[in-house]
Amino acid sequence: MWTVYNLDTSIAKQETWKMDILNGPMIEYYAKKQPKTKGNYVNGQIDGKIIYYYLDSVVSVVGQYKTGLKEGNWFYYDQKTILTLKEIYKAGKLQSTERLHGEFEDFYPNQSLKSTTNYKLGKKEGLYKEFYEAKMIMPPNGETNESYLEPSAPKIMGNYKDGKQEGKWIFYTKDGNIEKTEFYKEGVLLKQ
Repeated sequence: MWTVYNLDTSIAKQETWKMDILNGPMIEYYAKKQPKTKGNYVNGQIDGKIIYYYLDSVVSVVGQYKTGLKEGNWFYYDQKTILTLKEIYKAGKLQSTERLHGEFEDFYPNQSLKSTTNYKLGKKEGLYKEFYEAKMIMPPNGETNESYLEPSAPKIMGNYKDGKQEGKWIFYTKDGNIEKTEFYKEGVLLKQ
């Protein structure tokens, strides 16, 4: 096993090489030799089970590689070891995603925030917010070259309980005015 050191002489990673090719166990470390990543290489490609860790040595991700590509079930955990997300891959391509616990954000193609949704035990739970797609702002000539996104305006706000719409849901126009309000009970629209 080969050992690679940081400038401060702490171990950065350990790798197994056979005939100048990565082949065997590999471990990457945070400072103070806390594991960051544990995996395995076969003929120069990552292959088999891989585990990623948070800085405090708590597991963050467990997955599988097959000849360098993600394969099978991938599990994502928060720092309290609660399973938050499950993904399934086939030959490196994402086949499905199951959101289980925590807050998730979705984005438009221009990377502006589209929505935030909370999940508990695999069901939507709590505050849901949806936003209009933000516009890309280009600076006038002669100013900085960087473009930026304008703040996203709210489109829909409401709550979920046990995966169903619950209570007051507010729908907004693009200019921020309330377009309509709907009331739900266990996912059933009561009134507008």
